[in-house]
Amino acid sequence: MKASDEIGNESPVSNLVILRFFIEPPIPKCPDAPPPSPNSRTAVFSSTPVVITGTNHYNNGTTVTYTCHDGFAFTDGFSQTYSCIFGVWETTSAPVCYGLCPRAPAEGMNGHPPIYSQSPALGGKYLSGTIAQYNCMEGYTTHVDDGNTLVCFDGSWASNNPPQCWEVCNNAPAIIDNSGPILYSTGAMIISGSESYRTGTVASYTCAASFSVAVGVTNTRTCHDVTWNATTPLCLPECGEAPTASAYGNPPSYNPSNDGMYMLTSYPSETNATYQCIDDFAFHLGVADTLTCYAGVWSATHAPLCEAVCSSAPPSSTHGHPPLYNSQHLVMNGDNKYMAGTTATYTCNTNYALSAGVSDVLTCAHGSWLQHTSPQCVQVCSNPSNGTRVSFNPPQTDGRFRNATIATYTCTTDYAFPVGVGESQICSSGVWVGGKPQCQPVCEVAPPTSTHGLPPTYNSQPINNKYRSGSVAVYNCREGYKLAVNVGNTISCGNGVWSMNISPTCLPVCGDPPTPSSNGNQPTLNVAQVQTLGGWYYISGSVAIYTCTTYHSFAVGVGSTLTCNAGNWGTDRAPRCLEMCMDAPGHSSHSSPPIYTPSPMTVRHKSGTIALYHCEAGYAVAVGVSDTLTCNDGRWFAPMAPLCPAGNYSS
Repeated sequence: MKASDEIGNESPVSNLVILRFFIEPPIPKCPDAPPPSPNSRTAVFSSTPVVITGTNHYNNGTTVTYTCHDGFAFTDGFSQTYSCIFGVWETTSAPVCYGLCPRAPAEGMNGHPPIYSQSPALGGKYLSGTIAQYNCMEGYTTHVDDGNTLVCFDGSWASNNPPQCWEVCNNAPAIIDNSGPILYSTGAMIISGSESYRTGTVASYTCAASFSVAVGVTNTRTCHDVTWNATTPLCLPECGEAPTASAYGNPPSYNPSNDGMYMLTSYPSETNATYQCIDDFAFHLGVADTLTCYAGVWSATHAPLCEAVCSSAPPSSTHGHPPLYNSQHLVMNGDNKYMAGTTATYTCNTNYALSAGVSDVLTCAHGSWLQHTSPQCVQVCSNPSNGTRVSFNPPQTDGRFRNATIATYTCTTDYAFPVGVGESQICSSGVWVGGKPQCQPVCEVAPPTSTHGLPPTYNSQPINNKYRSGSVAVYNCREGYKLAVNVGNTISCGNGVWSMNISPTCLPVCGDPPTPSSNGNQPTLNVAQVQTLGGWYYISGSVAIYTCTTYHSFAVGVGSTLTCNAGNWGTDRAPRCLEMCMDAPGHSSHSSPPIYTPSPMTVRHKSGTIALYHCEAGYAVAVGVSDTLTCNDGRWFAPMAPLCPAGNYSS
């Protein structure tokens, strides 16, 4: 390009310019200004552009002015002007046109109308960037996490709702016991002379030494609209070290661990102390491995006990399934182990089961299974009932009758099993052992006893006052009576009927009469003995006649016979044979021979015979002297006759 092209004509001035062009460098021109942003009008330049190599350039000092369409404005007004200074525009980008905001949201409850950071623009709208500041009435503030302003940006406020005004809180409630100071997340405000705190303020509680808030319990309360939320935490005593681990156990680990917030041997409430055992030992099934601190005391005074574990339970028997465990196994050194208290339950194949009364469970204790061998599976029995009434011990629960199961049969009313017939069978290796009993009709009570008979006794207990087949009624008689020899003393029940419909008769009898006394002969009886069921006896009315040897007789007035009367001879002694007396002593002078009572049958007199002496007239037995003598077992008493002295009589 030539200098003359820029000037455009030839004149003295142009020549001067040309000369200056070659002496001083030209002032740089600015390229076209940054294009307007959206919602902007076309930029307005203060000078006409110079076209250089097909593009617009502007002389130094040229200004460009940007304006926005209606309803839009820049953050600081409605137009922005920038200058071209030595080839560079004052901005590298056109200013942005933002939408205008209407009035900010009206204040909320307990709030004042907002205060704007700048006056409204045309039409009462606000430029983007305008700040609306909200203030609350006395005793109210915004939340600590919420500002009290809204900002206008590109036609809308940061929120459609104004900041909310909350009533302030007084001081947080204090912990009554063992507490430290309360720490607040915000400073206090003095309202009406009292300390107050904004909604959202957090009050953190602290405890005195050796006390703390329980694990998991928040030690804070938050102010919300005049109220502190939650409840005031308690400062609880801390625990010392947990109980020492048992033998074969490792020291406990703590959760949360003592991380410097507490003394090394001090733990807050709800701290857990978890124990572990060394290999081949574990805690008993169901025993917790953890103790918990609460209010200064651990939940147990002793650590959980480490017990020896068991290897796998004994394998199942023939016809059995592998045992089922009630807990997961532990893997120790590559082997499956089971905790003490673990049970292994055994089951059998179809048609097999454990014997009745045999436990299907083995239990791990002290490192071994109790018992040491697995229970045996034995073939089950089929149902033996076939419609009969039968119960089972143990009760049948799974449709199978186990080995050693006892089947006990019962009969319907008025039927029973015969005496001596078993009422049960037992299952043995799949077979019912013992014949199946048959029900037979029962008998009523046996016929009543005869006169002088005792009630019958039975060889079996009655069933509802009735007796089973095979029952025997035994009859006996009262004392002094016996059953006839040709009649048995029993009757039996068979198929509902007694073998006799009347009871046997009791006969009155006596045994042998009393043995004769010394000097006596064996008695003779007026009737012969009869044979009874109990032996030989004499019937009632039999007479035993006693006699004495020579020179002996029964005493005066003593009978020589005993009579059987309903089993009793009347005495247990035979009449006594006594020696007979010769004649009484001769009479004295002046007396007559004695008179005997009773009169003698022979020259000898029975014991008890009395000899009476009489004196002649004018004579009498002395006063106080008996005039009689008595025979007693061969002798007279006295040995001499009484004397009859003269004049010894009364007028």
